[in-house]
Amino acid sequence: MIWPHPYYGKEGALKEQPWRLDEIERELRAQVELTRREVPHLSHLSDHMGFQALGPEVVAVVQKLAGEYALDVEPDALGVKSVGWQGKPETPAQKAESFVRVLEGLGPGTWLFVDHPSLDTPEMRAVHHVGYEGVAVDRAGVTEAWTRPAAREVVRRRGIELIGYRDLVASRERRQP
Repeated sequence: MIWPHPYYGKEGALKEQPWRLDEIERELRAQVELTRREVPHLSHLSDHMGFQALGPEVVAVVQKLAGEYALDVEPDALGVKSVGWQGKPETPAQKAESFVRVLEGLGPGTWLFVDHPSLDTPEMRAVHHVGYEGVAVDRAGVTEAWTRPAAREVVRRRGIELIGYRDLVASRERRQP
């Protein structure tokens, strides 16, 4: 855990431990190297679980590595706006309804919806922690919401263009002289 959590206390939170910047850089570098070997189409770095909020020195290390590995994508700097679920949908049906409402409410611009799609498989059922035991079902609900015919219909009808981080990089490169 990055932050203190009611089930784990301060002793289980990186934020509350005497972390070292050189160890964080080594770990991030190892993760990038492993990912580049296993996922050659790696397109960006992600501030997963908000770990960069550990401090400005962590942000600087992430920015350094992003530049070094040409994975520097700053959605905010490109005018990308964040959007998420409406309410707190729990079931796949609730997630699907929420996602359709979100899509219907989008205005002009580039929007980023971050979540963790997956399938309800034995492997995903093994991923959990105290307080979040239903990971596989929850994330399968994300996949179902994003791929339901109702969501696809809204995307088609409203002319929503689905893009990825590589498209953001290309748009940034087109804007630079």
